[in-house]
Amino acid sequence: MVINVLKKAVIFVFVLIISIIIIDGPLNSLLTNTVALWLILPISAVIGLIIWAKKLFDKYENTLEKNFKLVFIIYLAVMFILQLVPVGTLRFVPKWDLDAVFGGAISWIKNGDLHEYNDYFLWFPNNFGLLTIYNVIFSIGHFFFGEKTDYYMIATVMACISLTATRFSIVMICKKLLGTTSSYLAMLIMLFCPVMYFMSAVFYTDVLSMWATPLAILLFIKAYENHDKIKKPLLYIASAVAATFGAEIKFTVIIIVIALAISLLIRGEFKELCIFGATHLVIFTIVFTSFNALYNANFDNKIAEERNTPILHWIMMGASENGSYNGEDYEFTRSFIDTDERDRAIKDELIKRYKNYGIDGTMNLWKAKTLKDFGDGTLGISDFLDDNVVKHSSLHEFLLYNGKHYNKWNTICTEYLLVMLIFMLLSVKKLLMDKKISSIQECIMLALYMCISGLWIFLMFWEASARYFSNFYGLILLGSVLGISIVIPKKESTTNE
Repeated sequence: MVINVLKKAVIFVFVLIISIIIIDGPLNSLLTNTVALWLILPISAVIGLIIWAKKLFDKYENTLEKNFKLVFIIYLAVMFILQLVPVGTLRFVPKWDLDAVFGGAISWIKNGDLHEYNDYFLWFPNNFGLLTIYNVIFSIGHFFFGEKTDYYMIATVMACISLTATRFSIVMICKKLLGTTSSYLAMLIMLFCPVMYFMSAVFYTDVLSMWATPLAILLFIKAYENHDKIKKPLLYIASAVAATFGAEIKFTVIIIVIALAISLLIRGEFKELCIFGATHLVIFTIVFTSFNALYNANFDNKIAEERNTPILHWIMMGASENGSYNGEDYEFTRSFIDTDERDRAIKDELIKRYKNYGIDGTMNLWKAKTLKDFGDGTLGISDFLDDNVVKHSSLHEFLLYNGKHYNKWNTICTEYLLVMLIFMLLSVKKLLMDKKISSIQECIMLALYMCISGLWIFLMFWEASARYFSNFYGLILLGSVLGISIVIPKKESTTNE
């Protein structure tokens, strides 16, 4: 009784939140865009093709299964190459945060310290994880190529690997949960996804942590289904490693770990939860302690404690007029010498802002932030692509905010996002109506719903940016595959040739 109530509560909250995301995000963005009307036809054709392909895959499922490994390897190889193709044309010199982790890693190699970027990492230690990973990878490149090392190309290859690992994990999750047909459908949906072809040029935390959530889920499934006393905890450890390193790059990855744990708790699988919790706690402790020790070895602890930007700062900034980045709040936070006084002032300002908003004002703020966070299908990749462009090209006319054809590009990507969100919403049919749903299917779907719901709730309080759900974009694509597979079920009678 209690378990069923909790499951329905998760579904209810998810349906409510994803409906808000759809209406206030991409739909709101498209309704104010006249170009969207002209692009309904091509996006409708893509939807029709996906539905037709699903039925075709069902018809020839046995043949597709026999050739799955070969097709999948070719698919991943081709996607990797296609993702790498535009990076030379889109080459730019990083600025701001990206320059800190990218340029900081190069400086660390060349100078043996972080003196040039010392101030940045005292203010923002949260980006030290990616800096460290870059330093390790770049050091390997420097060992082989010396001063001729092209760090930009290494970074874009890392982004391509992240995107390819995302594709791999999503396809394999679909195959494990719903079978061969859904795995091919996942390949097709990601094949049609326009923004994924250009994300490889944006090698910041958002893209470089995309792989973590789907890979953690895939390894979780393998651990959950394995009953060997040694292999099960080892697979959970592998899942924990994926989640932990992803969280070191971008901390929101931790949401999937919380969602999986709650899903096990709701289902009353306490023994599984204990193994999952213990392995993840150990790995998180080891990894985060190691990174913190490395950070403390490179920076003065007292100065770091004084300058470290507190979490409440971003929540305060998220309660500003439009919830986005603003320099005034940074000046306010950094105007205090005493950290206790600073923290009290930020807390007081945060409370003051929400009191001034009231309930109606807060709802309007959240509506505006939902549009900012989820209303841009390009995932804000132009935030980086327009930084110090090395050589302008016709491609930039589509991808940059000030490009001649940017509105068309943005519309196509946003329409695709809208369709994927709607398909994901339809996936709730399985949890509500399918009495034959397996334990692992239910567990993953509940976790997936809590993950998206939790992300939205988090972003309503955090600083608003179209980039901030990039590392969960793969989960939306995964949810859309589940939705299509469920609302267009396989016919009992098929012909396999």
